[in-house]
Amino acid sequence: MYEQIEKNKRLVKLVISLSFLGVTTVYLLFFYFAFAQVGWLLVALSAGIVWTSCTYLFADRLILKSLEARPLDTRVYLKLKNVVEEVSLAAGLLLPELYVISTDSLNAMAVGRSPKKSYLVLTSGLINEFSVDELRGVVAHEMAHIKNFDTFYATLLSSMVGGATIVFRIIYNWLGDFWSILATACYFFFFAWLGFFHLVGIGDFKSYFVFFLASLAFWFLGLGGRVVQAVYSQTREFLADAQAVELTRNPEDLIKALTKLNLFPNVVPTVGSATFHFFIVFPSYTCYQLTFLNTHPPLKERLTRLKRLAWLP
Repeated sequence: MYEQIEKNKRLVKLVISLSFLGVTTVYLLFFYFAFAQVGWLLVALSAGIVWTSCTYLFADRLILKSLEARPLDTRVYLKLKNVVEEVSLAAGLLLPELYVISTDSLNAMAVGRSPKKSYLVLTSGLINEFSVDELRGVVAHEMAHIKNFDTFYATLLSSMVGGATIVFRIIYNWLGDFWSILATACYFFFFAWLGFFHLVGIGDFKSYFVFFLASLAFWFLGLGGRVVQAVYSQTREFLADAQAVELTRNPEDLIKALTKLNLFPNVVPTVGSATFHFFIVFPSYTCYQLTFLNTHPPLKERLTRLKRLAWLP
């Protein structure tokens, strides 16, 4: 299991590096050919560095904000506090900060750039519905993600693949449906207007072709990022399940938790596509028909593997 964890880390480092180089190359080539000025190229490079740095440095807080998660009052949820302290001690980790998402759906996630500064987020529905044993199974699963640095790589992937999506989700939650749609329409209309007049001013076929190729390249890079996100997430879910059993010394805690999660709604209303892979089970109604795009393996398969560990039929 530990060899697989290290193998996953090396693979993710390689893929993230290649993805970053790919995005940067397309981004710079687009600005160079579109504006044909070194000055604009430097502006684009500087803006890209600032954007990537900010989305990574503040990714965990942006994600919590986009999900409308709020700090959890441990005086109210005392049983959860005791479970988290118990599992943290078994894992040899510092206590994560506890947050709650107000929804009747059952789900949970962990986020953070380091085990020293991590956040454990649960829905109010899960906290109220689950027994102490079931909570222990869920918390152990999320603490395994923190211990394996899964939350670090997931946060990095999220900031690279969907940094803009997270920011737009915050704006959407803040403005509401009507004003968010109006603001998005104005945003795209403004850039379409600028692009149209820029192209008309240049008036050659090369510019149209460059804009087309750049759009196509960014689309394929985005799709590639989603595939990487999904493949990595599916593998780490199985490993986190196995390590949760190691932490609790009782496979039935997580088996009971996943069985209940399979019976109840898991949709988090404020979730966006950039944060699907953080949750213990898929948090949206949207489910891709293509397996390689799904961020979570089927719950039945996860339960089957856990039952093998517990020698259950």
